Amino acid sequence: MTGARPDRIPPAQLRIRLRAAWSLVWSAGAVLTFAQLAITFVGGLLVSAVTWSTKIMIDGLVGHAAVPVLVGAVSVIAVAGLVRACAPQVATYLRTELDRRVELTLNDRLFTAVGSFQGLARFENPRVLDRIRQAQQARQAVAEATIGPASAAGDVVAVLGLLVTVYLLAPPMAAILLVAAVPVLFAELAQSRRFAAVMNHRSAGFKANAMGVWAVPDDELGEIGPRMAGFALVSHCYRRPTYDDWPYSVFTMVHGKNARECEETIAAIQAETGVDEYALLWSIKEYKKTRVKYYTPDWDGWIDAHDLQVSVPAPS
Repeated sequence: MTGARPDRIPPAQLRIRLRAAWSLVWSAGAVLTFAQLAITFVGGLLVSAVTWSTKIMIDGLVGHAAVPVLVGAVSVIAVAGLVRACAPQVATYLRTELDRRVELTLNDRLFTAVGSFQGLARFENPRVLDRIRQAQQARQAVAEATIGPASAAGDVVAVLGLLVTVYLLAPPMAAILLVAAVPVLFAELAQSRRFAAVMNHRSAGFKANAMGVWAVPDDELGEIGPRMAGFALVSHCYRRPTYDDWPYSVFTMVHGKNARECEETIAAIQAETGVDEYALLWSIKEYKKTRVKYYTPDWDGWIDAHDLQVSVPAPS
């Protein structure tokens, strides 16, 4: 049993999240959102504009066209170059300002909701505190859910614009370009791997780490395991074998800025699942943390040095 959330979000839930994210961004700064979208799509059209203007300029020079035609083509190329040079800086400013306004809007809504609580009882509920922390960390997720798709749409506009331009100028060249791109695309997909940045959680301020181990009955593992994995501060969740002197079948790795946050998460898990038999194992010192590299020369040398036989799975 693995923790965190499922890799795939149901389409209906994804649409709801995207709609909520776009609604939040729009309410935080409609003008900024529109300006950022405009810059993204204009950037996608620049390639087509420069291509067409270059063709008009060359045809005009060869055919001795009127001066205004040449001046217009050169002007478009100059403006496109200026826009291309300034667009990244303007987009960065818009993104930073929009992120700031989204954070202010999120905090305002969060403080309004928290201010509506009657009494202090809810603040003593670790489950509520966990949800508040999720809300405080939602800004980056909102940005990724809105700017990412917009940037991808801008790239699609650029590619389609280039193909249409080449097709109108020379249809055979467009066909050759498209046919040549297909095998390259499939080759990239076949050889691609997942690239991601790995954050050092200790440097980011999450200095407390604890492994919560839980004695979950076998007939409840299918239900309780995913519920434990659903907590935001649980980074790993596994089912492991039990022994006569070790009854704990589910392991949950939790992180927090201090020990109290870890204890609050564990308490929230206990309150949510009702599992009373558990233990908390604290991380005191990290000696090593790295990804294991298999089937490398060092791996083979270690196997040979220890006279081990390792079976290699057949390719599927």
